[in-house]
Order: sequence, then structure tokens, then C-alpha cells
Amino acid sequence: MSKDNKLEKNGTTRRSLLKTAVIGSGGAVFGLPALANKASAEVRTISNDHLQLFFRDSKAVGAFTMQTSDGRDLLFGTGNPDTSYLTIQIDGQNYITHTSEMASEIGNAKSMDNLVVQGTPKVSDDGNSVTTKWKIDSMLVTQTITLKGKASEFKVTVKNQGSQPRTVNIRYLFDYQVNVQDGSPILVNNQVMTSETRYESPTFSQWETYDSRRNPDLTGLATVDTQPDIVDFVEWEDAVTQPYEYEHAGDMETDEGNKFFTEGTTNSPESDSAGLLYWEIGGVDPSSSRSVVTYYGTGSPSVTDLGPIKTALDKYQTAVDNHLTDFVDLKANAYAQVYKKFGEDFSDNLTNYYGRRANPSSNQNIPPTSELPVDTSVERKLNQVVDEIEPGRAEMLYLFTDELFRDVDRNTSVEAMAQVIAEHFMGTSQNQQYPLKIRGSTLQELRDQFNSTFDEKQQTLLQQLRNDTPSQERLDALKRAIDKKKNEVERLSKADERDLTRLTTAAVEERGMKTHGSVITKGDAALVAGLVAFPFDGPFGEIGVSVGLGAKALLAGAGASLFGAFTLSGAESSVWKSITSSELFWYLTATGRGSPKWQKEQVQQEALQRVLENLVKLVEDGGSAALDAVTRKVTIADLTVSDIDSENVTVVDDTQMARGTGKVTVANPSSENSVTPIFVIESSGVALVGLNGLTYDGYGQILFPSTDQMPEIGPGETATIEFEYLVPLDVFSGQYEVTVTVKANSLTVHEAKSTAIFKTTSGVSSQASSRIVNQGSVTEGESPSQTRSLSDDTSRATYHLSYPGSNLDIHLQDPAGNHVGLNYQSGEVEHEIPNVTYSGPDRGIGSETISVADPAPEYIVEIVALETDADGSDYSVNEMTAPSLPATLEMSPAELPVKVSAGDTESTTLTIDEATGAGDLEGVTLSASEFQHKEADATISASNVTFERNQFDVKAGNFTTTTVTVSVPGDVQSGTYIGTITGKAPESKDEISVTITVGTDYEIIGHRFCRSVKNENHRRGRGHSHSHDCVDETNSFSSSDESAYLWTKYGNVTTEVVHRVEWYAPSGEQYHRFEFRIPNPESEGLERWEDYPVWSWIDIAGTQAATMPGTWQAQVYANDTHIATREFTIE
Repeated sequence: MSKDNKLEKNGTTRRSLLKTAVIGSGGAVFGLPALANKASAEVRTISNDHLQLFFRDSKAVGAFTMQTSDGRDLLFGTGNPDTSYLTIQIDGQNYITHTSEMASEIGNAKSMDNLVVQGTPKVSDDGNSVTTKWKIDSMLVTQTITLKGKASEFKVTVKNQGSQPRTVNIRYLFDYQVNVQDGSPILVNNQVMTSETRYESPTFSQWETYDSRRNPDLTGLATVDTQPDIVDFVEWEDAVTQPYEYEHAGDMETDEGNKFFTEGTTNSPESDSAGLLYWEIGGVDPSSSRSVVTYYGTGSPSVTDLGPIKTALDKYQTAVDNHLTDFVDLKANAYAQVYKKFGEDFSDNLTNYYGRRANPSSNQNIPPTSELPVDTSVERKLNQVVDEIEPGRAEMLYLFTDELFRDVDRNTSVEAMAQVIAEHFMGTSQNQQYPLKIRGSTLQELRDQFNSTFDEKQQTLLQQLRNDTPSQERLDALKRAIDKKKNEVERLSKADERDLTRLTTAAVEERGMKTHGSVITKGDAALVAGLVAFPFDGPFGEIGVSVGLGAKALLAGAGASLFGAFTLSGAESSVWKSITSSELFWYLTATGRGSPKWQKEQVQQEALQRVLENLVKLVEDGGSAALDAVTRKVTIADLTVSDIDSENVTVVDDTQMARGTGKVTVANPSSENSVTPIFVIESSGVALVGLNGLTYDGYGQILFPSTDQMPEIGPGETATIEFEYLVPLDVFSGQYEVTVTVKANSLTVHEAKSTAIFKTTSGVSSQASSRIVNQGSVTEGESPSQTRSLSDDTSRATYHLSYPGSNLDIHLQDPAGNHVGLNYQSGEVEHEIPNVTYSGPDRGIGSETISVADPAPEYIVEIVALETDADGSDYSVNEMTAPSLPATLEMSPAELPVKVSAGDTESTTLTIDEATGAGDLEGVTLSASEFQHKEADATISASNVTFERNQFDVKAGNFTTTTVTVSVPGDVQSGTYIGTITGKAPESKDEISVTITVGTDYEIIGHRFCRSVKNENHRRGRGHSHSHDCVDETNSFSSSDESAYLWTKYGNVTTEVVHRVEWYAPSGEQYHRFEFRIPNPESEGLERWEDYPVWSWIDIAGTQAATMPGTWQAQVYANDTHIATREFTIE
């Protein structure tokens, strides 16, 4: 545009008209409506102690302007961002951060307003940056403006998400106004510029802008990080209407008409300066990205601006504190609801149970056992979830619960009851005599210790960072690491709320259960046990690690008894926390089979890392250079998992489990640094993709090697690491998906994830087919899609998306354009495809599922990345297809154990499900066989087994439960009886084995592995009370350990019992056999042994056992009846 075509300088200029529009007092310019004034909701602000940045979030999205913190301009606009803008040129087409009206008037430019990615502009959590994203064809454009001390950083990244190279150029127009001077003189290379000047391939890296040429009161400073190809200092009113190439109106060095500053004036047209910065990037290949960075403000960008770090730490501290208090409130509300519903049946059973476990015969603070009645089924269910409560802890819990329920008025509202209970939990209730204590501290005291210690450590860290002045890149990575840990805490909080609320609701609504009179029996006992034992390791472990207490010590020591949260393994708690299907959660809860006691050594492996401690240690040990650790990476080169066959099926605590192996190959891409990777347990695990179209996350557990067993991987090298998986076999039919996530260390924000499929080699599940059809990495704003073709005989297709630590969505579209997934415009979930099951958008667990019955021949599967880390997120899509299968009846558990005394009855729960989702089961009937004594000529009649429900229907893909009651005559011979239960429907039938153990002579209180026994008494093999407790309890021994003990406690023993333990090496060969006779209590003038501990052992160090690493088994028998199988490892 030539100067002759401009409006006359002594009359109305385009700048003056646009300025009128900006302040809201004029009409349209070039068809551009008057833009909103500073108070408009379209304009938002971020600020720090030095600067204010104004940006638009609707019209002219991405436009910006700046002022100092005290309100003096650095760019034109007085807080209205309209005259400085960004140009992205792609294959010769210009795109600008301005309105479509302005772009139309300029010509050869398109507005980017209609290309903004959903959810942007987005202000960071610390309030110091704003990110805007646009999708221009296959190019993702990201502008992030960040306040860094006295400068604003302008960063633009372009990423080619298409399949063809694109040519890209970038230009920024900065409309300088310093204080009141709209034509700011510019100092470059010690020369003050007042006329238009071009610098090609400039060698300078900064320049200054002034509010006065001779005696400046305010100075702006521009610095470049990515050197521009061209820098122009120009008149704004000429440059603003030329979106990329600037056609100068004469010789920029000599033409006086090109002045942008006139002495004695401060406004356009006489004074109006701007800067044009060009980056001529050129070709950008597919999957490649390029970034440019420049700065402008009143000083250099601050590399020691620790505001974002402090904000991140404060938010992390708040998240942990809230996690604790929120969980206490949830737990208190759960107790209040159940107590309100069941009254003394809940409070007395729970209190008396703790009292019985405190060895009342030798404890003067506890009433005798005869005064501590506990319903048999409640006690049995609690014993199933209790690992071990040391008598001293049991005494504390007895006194605590006894006082708690005395102080809670059941006649008040649930809210009032919950408040009283929460105060007792925290140890803040007035006149409370028996608070819960963890290593001598109440929860409130622990909370206070955490906050005070955190504040102290935070100050140490921040001061160390100030002293070391690490690079901004490392500070950014450090902030992301802290944010990631905060997000992990918040995800745990959400999972606790979801699962505990669901469990509480099931308990108080007696869902699918029956009560007999006023006594909590049968399935209800399992619900109460599940509620009491709901794991507390999340907030508890987090508080512990942050005040210097180890998570393992807390969970294995006094702290594990908090709220009755017995010593649960990390493996176990991860299962409870990650169950998201209400059906599976209900089933596992109702049957008390949801948490077999797996390897306890998993407790400490990936509880939330000691974030603050580790950060301080990194800085103190290695200075700022040590923060490089947060940017280190690993990748997964390969992942394989073995299928399930008859050889790897075992029984763990009466639950049929499959135990298999896998291998993951981890690569270190660094050319300089070695890494010792760690597994990320919270985003690793096993999911079952069911034949019924449902997906059950957290279905099994991966048993990883301990952290100290992980290999060091040299630069450019790989290492293959073996692991095991453990999954229940007899709940639902389907195929399994293993997800393994690793990272270079506990602080890095970079995670590598891979997924593999394994399945059973027999049964109805083996007829399905699973495959990973899409796996890779995706960044925010990307939406990869894939067309999937299905065979004609496919009856159901299920697509399961999994991803760690991000927010992705799965969408499905059929050939007719029908859609399933979230509509981002309306915010509603669309179900336009018939016969579809959709899990719904992100549930905070890193997975989503869409399943279609009677599918079309072809679908488009699309993944949308709504939010990821800067480096993107790994993801995988598993497609499972099932052929045309008939409606199939399956019952679980596959092996049903029942323990009952002669002359008594016992009830348990049986689940009947339609496994394939192919059709309804109608008229299902159940029947029992005759039960034959395992060793004697004795039977229990089929008529002694009855079913609460018989002759019922099961809907396709659903399940139901029924109560099975076994009544044993008083004169029946003790021992083990074997038989079956058969379920029949016209379409299908199934059979399970049932073992009825009849005994009147003893009870089993528990089994423990440990390294020694207290007061071993010359290895007599037995003792009384807690004087012979298990010491240094563990399931994992080393070759240097002296011995491995299996400690078993009997209770209510009324006759002689022959206790036998058979020890089996990893090869399956019997290694040792131990036998001990518990004498008849009458021989010592007693009616019964209330408790009687017995222990067996094998020596390890210096023996053959030390040379036989792997998983060992101990088979336990009482009077020749098999009562337990326990596993441990020797490494």
C-alpha cells in the first residue's frame, strides 16, 4: 500500500479511526464494528509484580497488549488488545489473530477466530501464562504468553499433524507505546532509531523503546531467544494492514516520510512506531514441530522468578491437606450412615471384634471374650480383610471405637453424627480420652506436622533455587513435576469419594442383600467389612512421606490400623481404588472377594513419591544442574505378556487366580546420562474387556520388581525387565489388557506407556479376538482417527482407550455419519449408533470404552486430545471382537468354599451372569449334587443346600446374585465334603465345584510370614497369646535372611489338632514338612484354647533354599484337612 493511498496525515487517519473504535466511542472502520472497551468480558488479564498482560478470549482471539503493574502502557491500547497481533503464513496463506472483518479488509488474510481449539485461551494454574491454540488444516498452532519477571515471553509453536510437508512463516507485530508516547523511539546497537529501518539476518539480540528520546522516564526492553530472520521498525498505520510482507513506501534509510517519531508529538499520525519480527521457518515435515520465542517488557526475563514454583508447591500442599480432611469427612459420613441404619449391630460387632483381637485374657483394659460377642459371619468377613492387628493396636482401636459410639447420638441427623465422628477421627473431639494415634500423634497433629514441615522445606527449596538460578527450562520442568504430583493426589481424592460413596450406598440400601432380623449377616457382613477396611493409604501415606515417615512403615505399623484400615498391600488398595464399573465393584464387595492378600512388598513402591524431600535433595546434592533429572526420559521398545493356561492358575485365599508373566524392554534415548527407571503403578494395571461389552478397570494387579532391583540403563542402551500379573479367573468372561507405564525417575514429567493383550486359552473367552489397533503419542489438540473393518460374523465390537495422566476422549462414527461420544458444542453425550454401550467421557481413571452389539461392517474410531502435558500423552486403543456366540450362563466363583459347624448353617453368595451379551437367560434353575466326604464313607444330602432364588431370568450381559445356604446335621462327621452346584437355562448351563468343611474343634484366626517369632521359646513351635507374635512380617525374603517363618494362630480350640505345613520350592517339589500337635485343652484343665499360635520355618542363609529364588508355597493342613495356601518369595 503506497503512502499516496493513505488518508491525509493532517486529517483523519486509519489509526485515529481505529483508536476511536478501540475506546468504544466510534463506529465501524473498514466494516469493523466498534470493539469492546476495557471492561468487556472478552478481555482478560494476567499479571505479576511488574507487568499486566491483556488478551482477548472471543473476538480477535490471541490479540494482546501490555502495561506495567502501575498502569503505564508498553504496547498501545490502554488495556484493549486490538493493534498488536500474530500472523501465521501456511503455504502462502496468511492467518491473523484478528476478527474476520479486519482480515477481510486487509486482504490475503483469514481470521483465526473460527479455528480456535476447544478450551483455549487457557490461563495456567499459577496465573502467569495464557495459552491459545488454533487448528489450521493439519497444522496445530500454539501461542503461549508467559510473565517472567519484568518480561513477557511470547512463544509460538507450529506442529504438522498431517501427512504432507507444509511451508510455514511467522510474524509478530508489536505496536509500541511507552507510557504516553505512541511513537516510541527505538535504541538499536547504541543508535536511536526514529525512521523505518529493516535489518535482515540481524546480529543484535535486544533493543529498547522509550517514552522520551532525551530523558526517558519509562523504557521498554525487547530481547530475542529465537533469532528472527528479519526485524523491521516501522510506522504502525502502514504495517497494520499488511499481514505479512511489508511493502515499504520508499528507502527506509533515507526517506523522511517514513518517520515513526516526531519530536514534540506523542500521538498518531506524527508519532506511531511498531516492530515487525519475521521467522521464515520454511518446510515443516509431518509429525515435526518448530517453535520461536521472543520477549518484551521492562527488563530481561527473570530466570529466578520462582512465583510459579511457589504457587505449584502451595497447591500441592493444599491438595494433600484436602485429601486427608476430605477422606476423613467421607469416612465419617459412611460410618454415620451405616450406624444410623444398623445401630448396635454395626457398632458392637466392630468394637467387640477389635476387643477380641486385643487378647482380652491378658489385657486388663479389655473385657473377657465372653462379654465381647461378635456375629460369626461378621467376624469371618472381617478376618478375610484383616492381615494382622498387633494386640496393642487392637486395644487402641477397641478403646477408640467404644468411646466413639458412646459419644455419637444415633437419634440426631446423619450430618450431626458425621461431624462428631470426624472430630474423633482427627483427635479433636472435646474430652476425648482414646484418640487414634500414629506413632504417638493424632491425625490433626500429623496434619499440623505435615504443614509446618512442608512450609520449612518449601522455603529451603526456594532459597536454594534462588542461589543456583537454574535455567527457565528446568524451572518449567520442575513446575510440571510438582503439578503432576498434585494431580495424582486430586485423582486419588476423586477415586476415594466415588468408591467409598458407592460402597456406603450399597451397604445402607442393602442392595441385592437380605437382613435376617436385626442382625447383619451374610452379604451385609461383607459390605460392612469392605466399608471398615476401605484403604486409607492414599492420604495417610502422603502425610507420612511428607513428614519423613515411610509409607511402608506407616502402612505396616501402627498407622495401618487407622479407621480399621488393616495392613493392606499397595496391590490390594490399587484394585479397590481403580474399580469403576458399579457392577464389578458391587459384586466384589458383596461377595467379600475383591481383595486377596497379595505381595505386601508392593506397599511402598509407588505411593505418591516424596516430592518435596526429593526436590530439596536434588538441589542440595547437585545444585541447579541436578534439576536436569526432571527432563529425563525413557521409552518402551517392546512389551509381551503370556496367556493364561492351566499351568498358571492358582488359588489365593479361596479365589481362583491366574498368575502369568510379562516382559517390558525399556530404552534410554539419552546420549549422556544413565537412568534407573521406575514403574508408575497408578497408571499401570490390568483391565478386563468383557464379552458383555463392559470394561472393568483395575481388574487385576501387576507385580513389579522392587525399585532396588531395577537395572541401570546406560546411554543409548536397553534393558528387559520381567514382571508378573495376577487376575481373578472366575468373575467375568473376556480378554485382558495389560498397561505398563515407566519413567526415568520419580520426578520427571515424562512417562512412557505401552499396552499388550493376553487371554485364556480355553473357555468361551478364547473365542474372542483382541488386538491393539492404534497406539502412540498424541498432543493437545490432535485427533487421530482410524477406519476399522469388521468381519461378517462379528456379534460385538468393543473399543477400549487407555491413557495415563491426561484427558483424551474416544469417538465412534458409522458409515451413515451417526456418532457416539461427547459433542463439544452442546456438551452433551451423543448415542446416535444403535445397540451401543459407552462408558462416558473421562472418568479420571485414564480409560474410556465404546461397545457395539450387531455392529456395522465399518467404523471410524477417533481419539481427541483435550488436554495433555507439553510433550503429549501415550495412548492405546484395544479392539475386541467376538463372533456370534449364544447366550452363555456362567457362575462364580468357580470353586465355592463353605466352612460350617455340625448342627449349624452357613450362607454365602453365588453370582450368575450372562457372559457374552448375546441374549437373555430365561428360567435359570440351580441345583446341588450330593456331597461326598473326601476321606470317609459319609455324605451330605443335596437337600441340605438351598437357594434364596431359583427359577429366575438374567438379562443379556448382566448378572444377578443369590444366597446359597448350607445346613449341616448335628451328627455329621467332621471333615471335607466335595460336590457341585449346577446352573441351567434352556440356552446354556454351567457347573462349579463346592467344598464344605465341617468342623467343631477349632477356628483359624490368621496366617503370617515373618523373619522371626517373638520369644521363640527354643523353637517349641507353639505359644500363648501375644507373647509369641510374628516379628518383621514380610512375604519377600532375601537369600541372606536367616529363616522364613509361617505363623498360624488357631482360636477356640476344643480338641487335639495336628497342624501340618508342607513347604514347596519354586520348582514345585516338596522342600520341607513340619508337623506339630496342639494338645487337647482338657489336658491342662481348660475348656478351650482361646488362641494358640503355631509356627513352622525353613532356614535360608547358607542352605540350599538360598540358591532357589522365586515363588515358594506353604500348604497348611489341620487334622489332614487343607486349610490354606500361602505364597512368599526368596530373591
